[in-house]
Amino acid sequence: MRAKEISILIACVILGLILLCLVFPRDGVNLGFTELRFPSLIEALQGDTTTYVDPEEQMARLEQEQQALQHAREDSSFIAKINQSSAKIWFPGDDVTYFDAVFKALEGASKQHVRIIHYGDSQLELDRISSDLREMLQAKFGGRGKGWIPVVPMAGNYTVATYCSPQLRQGVQYSIGDETRPRDRKGGPYATAAYLDGGSVNITVRGADEEKYPHIHGFSRIKVVAGSNGSELTVSCKGNTVKMPATTGLDIATIDVDSTSEARITISGHAHLYGVLVDSPTGVTVDNVPMRGCSGTIFSGMSKQELTDFFARERVPLILLQYGGNMVPGVSTKNLESVINSLRSQLDFFKEIAPNTRIMFIGPSDMSTKRGGGMHTYKNLPMFNDALRTMCLEAGVAYWDMFAVMGGEDSMASWVKSGYAGSDYVHFSRKGAERISGILNNTLSLYYDYYTFRNKQNKPTPNAQEHK
Repeated sequence: MRAKEISILIACVILGLILLCLVFPRDGVNLGFTELRFPSLIEALQGDTTTYVDPEEQMARLEQEQQALQHAREDSSFIAKINQSSAKIWFPGDDVTYFDAVFKALEGASKQHVRIIHYGDSQLELDRISSDLREMLQAKFGGRGKGWIPVVPMAGNYTVATYCSPQLRQGVQYSIGDETRPRDRKGGPYATAAYLDGGSVNITVRGADEEKYPHIHGFSRIKVVAGSNGSELTVSCKGNTVKMPATTGLDIATIDVDSTSEARITISGHAHLYGVLVDSPTGVTVDNVPMRGCSGTIFSGMSKQELTDFFARERVPLILLQYGGNMVPGVSTKNLESVINSLRSQLDFFKEIAPNTRIMFIGPSDMSTKRGGGMHTYKNLPMFNDALRTMCLEAGVAYWDMFAVMGGEDSMASWVKSGYAGSDYVHFSRKGAERISGILNNTLSLYYDYYTFRNKQNKPTPNAQEHK
């Protein structure tokens, strides 16, 4: 091809791109749950318009606020002051006593084990966020072990290593394909089931990163959660054996062992295996339940009876639901109401099956996409976040605004640049997850301290008791 023809071809390509810039819809084209965009001519000429700020400054500011609040936690001005912080917890009806039952349960953890379940999307994979929350609560209220572990490992993990031999077929409730969903819609309380169809399976669990997470080690109680076993199920560990009778519902086998950092569990028979719980008889456990690609709308399609049975047997004062991120790319003003209603139905479902359990929804993080000549917040994310918060409060559920904690609009690009988030502009890095979890831990601690202050204020004096 001659030079003149090449020049003409290049000119045609450039002209075509200019025309596409001019005619392509400025707001992009919504294709279900993704969005197709093409830069406008102005955006193309502007180049990168991303504005970067230091997320460390945002985190430091919040931490300074929280340090100042420590001096006000035994003061009637505490609520007014914490409500000015973006790290506050939004309570339904502004009722600061909403978590009192949770805090009371934690205070009683020295006598009776307490389980907190942290459900979420892939933002929780690797035990992100849950691991630091768990360590903080176990250091404060006691407890050992990681809590729930799937029989068949689904992703890497910071805090525990798991091996399954032989490898069992597994179904997950949030799978797109029917063939990979649990049989009979039964995935137990963790939306996951591995199928033991006779014979035996060995599951080895070993704690990791003892220096950072010392309370992961030294667990002394192992529970196997199973369902739909058509025959007697045998569970053995460290010389101890228990037998689970045949059932069509959910059952839990419990084995107490000497304090250990590693255990091999052998299970024989037929069953849907919903997971292994690695705990201690007392203290606190935070179960980390990541669901890659899930929008959090699958719970009401699960077995109501199995979930009801589980929450009735386990002491679960608090459920954390961290969803919304997978919905962000496809949310628009046209479908916002239906999206919000689908999540509202899940909150209503949990309130039905676990009426004595408090719920806190953790909203989506900031997420960036190529827009306006740079990496910017998805256009409808702030609207979606506000709608989520309003819906949760109306449903009688607490809300924690992670989007605001990060710094709000266009904060994700700065988190990526600082190594606090990955190059997908969606997921936190380990360092970023630790900072987010640290802010959440501090916030919960402040509300707990205010709870203890209120209890002291309301406690009758010895003289008042004598005059009763």
